Amino acid sequence: MSDWLYGQVAGSLLVRTAPSVSTPVTAFVASTRTEITRIRVTNISGATRTFRMSHQDSGAFDANSSIYYDQQVLTTGPFDWGAESPNAGISLSAGDTIMVRSDLTSGLAFLIYGVVQTGGR
Repeated sequence: MSDWLYGQVAGSLLVRTAPSVSTPVTAFVASTRTEITRIRVTNISGATRTFRMSHQDSGAFDANSSIYYDQQVLTTGPFDWGAESPNAGISLSAGDTIMVRSDLTSGLAFLIYGVVQTGGR
């Protein structure tokens, strides 16, 4: 099976979440080394929305660790990011956290894909 999917690194679905609050929430906590290979954010509200996403090593939201900050998601299509080659994704160590925030309660759905290390490397 190829590591490539539509020109992007393939990965398994790690998390699917649609936070019901407009404050930062934990979307994913890495249990081992993980590479985020794709982020897809779909607007489910009917009006343009923004989101924030951060990579935290402490579990508390810090704007200085933002991956995206007030990124717009239009109603005409999802926001979609994908790693363009192997090892070009977002690297997480065990215990690292991905946090997300929508500007509106229940306004956005987040899908995060990645590759989780297995075995002893």
